[in-house]
Amino acid sequence: PGGCSIGSRRLDTHFNALKTFGAHVEDDGTRYHISVDYTPKNRRVVLEEISVTATENLIMFMVGTEGEGELRLAAAEPHVEGLCHFLEAAGYGIEGGGTHIIKTSNLKPQIPASRAGGSNLKSGTLVFSISPDPLEVATFAIAAAVTGGDVRIEGIVKDHLDMFLLKMREAGVSYIIESDALCIQPSKSFHAIKIRTDIWPNFPTDLQAPFSVLLTQASGESLIFETMFEGRFEYLKELQKMGVQIISKGLYE
Repeated sequence: PGGCSIGSRRLDTHFNALKTFGAHVEDDGTRYHISVDYTPKNRRVVLEEISVTATENLIMFMVGTEGEGELRLAAAEPHVEGLCHFLEAAGYGIEGGGTHIIKTSNLKPQIPASRAGGSNLKSGTLVFSISPDPLEVATFAIAAAVTGGDVRIEGIVKDHLDMFLLKMREAGVSYIIESDALCIQPSKSFHAIKIRTDIWPNFPTDLQAPFSVLLTQASGESLIFETMFEGRFEYLKELQKMGVQIISKGLYE
């Protein structure tokens, strides 16, 4: 039903933040041209929205500039925090990963205009483990639950699944948490619940659709409130073809 066409994804947040920090952005009508002179005009940048990718772009840009930088209203998702840990392990000065305020501090530009590489970076081989994707873990868990499976998902980080597990328990899904594993067990029945998507650490918009499929098997009427993307409900048309009873309302209806 349209793949990943979930709504408007404006680029203003990325470009305006880059320009505030000192980058030059030009739009010729067909493509964007971004250039940097590595003389930041503003050391403190506030994002217009808490965007994951904009946060990651700005982090990587900031660590390549000389002096101190501060990014406020930054996204705090686990993969953003992971990027910060990786850059720190590579020798960049960065702190605040996993919070809404991220700071960088470098005595010398890490990425000079010559693209020769930063003189402050650590040499040699860097071994870094990427943390498990909580969305992938949750997707397997939902698939196991809705099909009545008995499935063990290993290598999880429990702290990254707080709201998801809360809603799974509320919906009647049987599961056991071990040290680094989520064990989904066959459930007797599912219960209708309310879900509201929001920025991390609230319920992620990316799990709204698969969780809604689970709720089609619940007794009662569930309420799904999507706050992130206006086109995120396109898949409901496909569920209606399969007999799901759905009533779609606007915010004030």
